[in-house]
Amino acid sequence: MTHDLSQYVGLPYVERGRDRSGVDCWGLPVLAYRELLGVELPHYVGAPGIEERAELDMLIAGQRETGPWRTVDTPQALDVALMRVGGYVCHVGLWDGHGRILHAFARRVVLVPVRRLPGPIVLTSRYVL
Repeated sequence: MTHDLSQYVGLPYVERGRDRSGVDCWGLPVLAYRELLGVELPHYVGAPGIEERAELDMLIAGQRETGPWRTVDTPQALDVALMRVGGYVCHVGLWDGHGRILHAFARRVVLVPVRRLPGPIVLTSRYVL
């Protein structure tokens, strides 16, 4: 299945944005999954709670799969990549299927080669329908 992620390039960065008027880093997967797959992802507005942080820590450590999310070794288009920035896993983007990541960073959504990301990729997850 091929999806044109270039349609999201240039969308403005808006904190807690979840639509075409603007997105933050998690809002981008929320919007793309809604438009391209018809899937409503959780919005995760605000800081994660203790339970969410523990669940994320276990997922990153590879200790368990979470709900419909599965870790993958070979990413495909629309897989979500978690990135470490400044020592913390705090940024996400979408694989485009061609060695690039689409992510909302600074002022707008950009599509960049993996080597030019703001931090290393810690984990790649796939939403299993």
